[in-house]
Amino acid sequence: MVCKKKLAHACEVNLEVIWLIKGLKPSARKIAYFRKNNAKAFKQAFRYFVVLLKDMSLIDGETIAIDSFKIRAQNASKNNFNQKKIDRHIKYIDDKIEEYQKLLDAEDNTDKQEEVRSKIEYQKSKKVNYKQIEKQLHESNQTQISLTDADAKSVILHKTL
Repeated sequence: MVCKKKLAHACEVNLEVIWLIKGLKPSARKIAYFRKNNAKAFKQAFRYFVVLLKDMSLIDGETIAIDSFKIRAQNASKNNFNQKKIDRHIKYIDDKIEEYQKLLDAEDNTDKQEEVRSKIEYQKSKKVNYKQIEKQLHESNQTQISLTDADAKSVILHKTL
């Protein structure tokens, strides 16, 4: 719905758009219905546009365009780390280990103790992974590091109307 609201707003304030649609001021709902009722025509127009771009040698045909929805990229924010994020993860792990240590001290059942020890070992292994990421971050002399693509940087996205 956000995209349709932006289109409706552009129809009222953007001079180029006002000129193209000859002064019409469609609502966001009307734009939504138009897109829904003319989906086939949009698809054909986009295909024609891609062919036009290929003919003009502006794209090589390997470019992918996606309209109207978000997807999680391979280099998602969960794969990017900065010092603050690493410190937050390590603090969480330390807190969990401390919590498990208290639980271990209070537990009498040996089966439960073994289960808690395995949880502690798991948290310690996660901490080692974050320490390795921290080491890579310091060696790179960058403010952030990506696990999937060394050249990629995380971009702050602001949700707007």
